[in-house]
Amino acid sequence: MKVLMVTHGFPHRELGGAEIYSYDLARTLISEGLEVTVFSRTVDLASRDYTVFEEYVDGISVIRVVNNFNDLYTFFNGFINRQIAGVFSRILEERRPDLVHFQHLFSLSGNLPYIARYKGIPSVLTLHDYWYICPKVNLFRPDYTVCPGPEDGFACADCNSQPGSTAAEAVALASFFDRHPLLKQYARRFVPGRIKNIIKKVVYRAGTSNQVTEVRPSVVDPVRVMEFFFRLEYLKSQLAHCACLISPSQYLKKRYETLGYGNIKYLPLGIQKVAPGPDRIEGDEVVVGFVGNITATKGFSLLIDELNRLNDLDGIRIEIHGQIYDTLFYERCIASLKDSFRKKLVYKGRFDRNPDSLAGVYHGLDAVVFPSLCEENAPLVVREAISAGTPVIASNRGGTPEVVRHGLNGLLFDPALPGDLAEKIRMFCNDRDLRKSLMKGARDTHVVDIKEHAKSLMELYEQVMGSEGRNGSRFPGQ
Repeated sequence: MKVLMVTHGFPHRELGGAEIYSYDLARTLISEGLEVTVFSRTVDLASRDYTVFEEYVDGISVIRVVNNFNDLYTFFNGFINRQIAGVFSRILEERRPDLVHFQHLFSLSGNLPYIARYKGIPSVLTLHDYWYICPKVNLFRPDYTVCPGPEDGFACADCNSQPGSTAAEAVALASFFDRHPLLKQYARRFVPGRIKNIIKKVVYRAGTSNQVTEVRPSVVDPVRVMEFFFRLEYLKSQLAHCACLISPSQYLKKRYETLGYGNIKYLPLGIQKVAPGPDRIEGDEVVVGFVGNITATKGFSLLIDELNRLNDLDGIRIEIHGQIYDTLFYERCIASLKDSFRKKLVYKGRFDRNPDSLAGVYHGLDAVVFPSLCEENAPLVVREAISAGTPVIASNRGGTPEVVRHGLNGLLFDPALPGDLAEKIRMFCNDRDLRKSLMKGARDTHVVDIKEHAKSLMELYEQVMGSEGRNGSRFPGQ
């Protein structure tokens, strides 16, 4: 079986949870006898946009297309890219895969599933995050609160709004229809009801009356609402061309289903497990570690705030393992830490992804703290830590509680409740029996291995190819 894997980044040029998973999966599928080619976007400031080159990464054929976002002139270029669509179409013709597995379309083009189906090639797509319903990926507002959903584009326009928006566009829209009664009749007759409802909501929320004689301060930019509404509907229509969507968590599955997405299969992701180490020897200190990208959305600043509540807690050391993406942010966070606690915090730097390095990180910790403010899907750090037998103290949002079971293999806290994380860290540090119990629970928790996961995917591939067939395009004109 020939599989084309499509992703928004691929090691060793790009590293992240989805990228690492794609790499592990590609290697495992190849070891199982499949022929795998990867098509990935990359950043290369020394090359022109849409330069295409092929390289081999640990035996994996990787075709990379450069996208430095130099063509991001309009809102729509962010999810529809004709040049990349053309590159993808040529790759399908040259490589002739039996199936396409989309890992992500971010930085590529939202219409790639349509192109694959047009050419008669079945596809599946794994939902790694919220990009298809949230341009900012994480359903996370600028004020560090969780977004409940796009609300037909209204929430998106509000989140992405700029100061100085007015209701002029809404007035122009309503006035236009008043000046063109025949077009207004046409719209009433032929425009789908849902679209008409959105237009009415735009005009109403912008503060116009039925006669458009009164204009109140704008609540939202109506043009932006329509843009985001189009994005939502467009990407949903494109993903409908996949034979099925794969969700690594039940939580993510429900979020997408609530917005009208169908045919979603729940299938937990597999990882390269970190074998549990020897039992931790109780020393003078309890070592709690933050592992992963050091950003605000991952809750690093929340962790620092909560550590300041533990100023009186002795016998604790905090280790930070990960990449600093914003030096000023990191320095600001550390500067806010009380002097007495700053001595208890050690930055250990980045770590390699090889098994020995991962084992060295997780085996050296009594617990991993995962304070993410976002509604995570199936966080890699959490699953790696549990597989290594290391308990996790994690926020109770998103799909994380599907892996971290409170009181069994870790502790959950509410990031919206000040002091809750500090309380859980204090509880963990002060109770030796609790630490032993959670460590045993972590060791006893089943975490899906990448080989086990790959076999489940291969079965799905066979089912999809059997039901979809290879009878050529179902669209006229190929």
